Amino acid sequence: MTVRPRAWRESMTPWTSPPLLDVRGLAKSYPPRRRGEAPLHVLENVNFSVREGEFIAVIGPSGSGKSTLLNVIAGLESPSAGAVAIEGDPQLERLGRIAYMHQQDLLLPWRTVLENGRIGLELQGEAKQEANRKTAALAERFGLTDVLDQRPWQLSGGMRQRAALLRATLPERRVLLLDEPFGALDAITRSALQAWLTSVLDRQKTAVILVTHDVEEAILLSDRVLVLRGQPGAIAAQFHVPLPRPRSQAAAADPPFIALKSALIHSLQAPWQ
Repeated sequence: MTVRPRAWRESMTPWTSPPLLDVRGLAKSYPPRRRGEAPLHVLENVNFSVREGEFIAVIGPSGSGKSTLLNVIAGLESPSAGAVAIEGDPQLERLGRIAYMHQQDLLLPWRTVLENGRIGLELQGEAKQEANRKTAALAERFGLTDVLDQRPWQLSGGMRQRAALLRATLPERRVLLLDEPFGALDAITRSALQAWLTSVLDRQKTAVILVTHDVEEAILLSDRVLVLRGQPGAIAAQFHVPLPRPRSQAAAADPPFIALKSALIHSLQAPWQ
């Protein structure tokens, strides 16, 4: 059963561009670990599309398969059923074509910010001098110009996350996956990075899928929120976010924001069928 108040259904202007990423009938199961156990069904019949420049948030309780969904989309795991298509092609290799940033920054401690940022370009065979130039140019937009020569242990948590996002977006990918990237940060740093991320991505045409447990973060950042529920996980509801940009934490006190937050929480708590 899909739970979504009528006021929020399909409330944005329809997108006219074709999907950049299309997820259809996606299922993921793991074989039993011991004899006599049943297979572990994590995802079942997940369907959604993401278009160029669109920001999608995925929320859901623990165990609903949110991180597994990102792993399959990124090509780190194969689906048990269904398909993930890039620009309409389900056969296109996804691994390496989709940027992916985890909650942990996973920066290499022996490398500087510049050297961490250029890893993706190096793996593509980019010459070191050109990779450095591209990394330094993008670092200015990320507010990292003054710390390019520093190593991760010298940075604050917020700066480490910026550096990790810089690495994820170089080389430039048309799809970016974010798995609770600000979950380990304090509230003030998290709020500042949410505002910063919006300003950075609003200047790009990247399609973004964010997994988060924070309902307010989902509303602040996204164009659309998918509610993933059940075991195995499936999309229980879909909400468009008809709030003007730019959005700030102050918007959380506005009646439309409060109403949408209430609807999302209700969807998360409603009985699942």
